[in-house]
Amino acid sequence: MDTARSILIAAFILGITAPPINLSVRPLWKDIVPPTYLRTAYAFDSSMMSSTTVLGPVIVTSLALSSRPYLALNVVAGLMLTGGVALAMTSVSRNWIPEKKVKGQERLLKNRAIQMLMFEGCFIGFGWGVFDVAVPAFATQENVPHLVAWIFASFGVATVIGGLLGGLVSKKLAPLLALRRAYLLWSIACFPIAFTYPDWTMALVGASIGFLGGAVQVFYFEVLEAVRPKGSQTSSLGWIWSVEGSFMAVGAAVGGVVSEHLSPRIGLAMLPIMIFIGYIILTIGKGRLSAANDLPTDDEDLAAMADLSDRNT
Repeated sequence: MDTARSILIAAFILGITAPPINLSVRPLWKDIVPPTYLRTAYAFDSSMMSSTTVLGPVIVTSLALSSRPYLALNVVAGLMLTGGVALAMTSVSRNWIPEKKVKGQERLLKNRAIQMLMFEGCFIGFGWGVFDVAVPAFATQENVPHLVAWIFASFGVATVIGGLLGGLVSKKLAPLLALRRAYLLWSIACFPIAFTYPDWTMALVGASIGFLGGAVQVFYFEVLEAVRPKGSQTSSLGWIWSVEGSFMAVGAAVGGVVSEHLSPRIGLAMLPIMIFIGYIILTIGKGRLSAANDLPTDDEDLAAMADLSDRNT
């Protein structure tokens, strides 16, 4: 593909045909390891996936800026093919039986808690879409594109640390209370990003955003596990990710237009605004999430860790 139109068409086809690998892998752990090792398996999986989010941008950016930039896409395609074939060849994936829904349960999309989380995901997805485009656009305009990888790497490392520390306190606070507290700090930490430059300042602020964002993810998944309808372990997260991902795509398009015709700083400023709106939504609609006011059970804690490992892929 060597034109903008052909690349967009190919990207659309790849996106719409992509299988839900993350959601499919998650239930397999219960068939692979005994219950006593589930927590260890999820923690190991989460650490491995988070590590790839740190190393991946550095490697791909280095390849893209080399004398053979096409190697970046070739390496990505090769790794995806290898992982897909390996997953398809394992017996546990071929023999897996999906979880059955509870008879007479409320339809997922009519659940008020899920509706609110999907609404919140619209703003978060849009904000992250703009942010993901504004950062490299800013660096490119300032002729420092090689710094993008290190900015995102600092963000990734901090996210891993924040997630691990969030997991340490997840059993000491009710999920909803912990989520709202961490969410407020997260929104505050995002505001300085609009005043940074693509250098150590952006990397530092990005690290603080990633650190608090990692903790937010842990509490968010615990809240989801507490409020989702029975029998929707996979579909509830799938619908939320679908909505969030769709608005992330819209945000990416808007971020490109804003960065090109106005300023990347305006795109960066959209992230804290969107996250603060998300906090307002959770505060106003906290009554719908009242089921998450209790301390998480061991099963909910394990499920939340599984979601976190999937989220980081």
